[in-house]
Amino acid sequence: MWQAEAGTSDAFSLHTQTVTALQVVNEGRFFSASMDGSILLWASDGNILRAFRKEPAAGVLAIQVTQASLLFAATEYGMLDIWDMSGTCLKTITTRSIENMPIRCLSVSSVGGM
Repeated sequence: MWQAEAGTSDAFSLHTQTVTALQVVNEGRFFSASMDGSILLWASDGNILRAFRKEPAAGVLAIQVTQASLLFAATEYGMLDIWDMSGTCLKTITTRSIENMPIRCLSVSSVGGM
């Protein structure tokens, strides 16, 4: 997955736009998010365990996984998507802003609140 001597990785080539966020969830798994609207759950060997995607796609700017096994994803259009680990979007919260300003960072408490 990562070629240390070359300083390169081909793992993120499955994202079609810029990778904007990474989060390690344990020693063997991590999430990546992209401006193409996809969130991928990876194994440490480079295999994809699960893909999270909604249509229409909005670029994902920040992600946070809780101890309650929920994935929060903040988008470029001011939406906050809440996913379970099976890849189901449970809820989308939209901002009340006229311009739908992007949510650029995210912090979630250990019990799943914001």
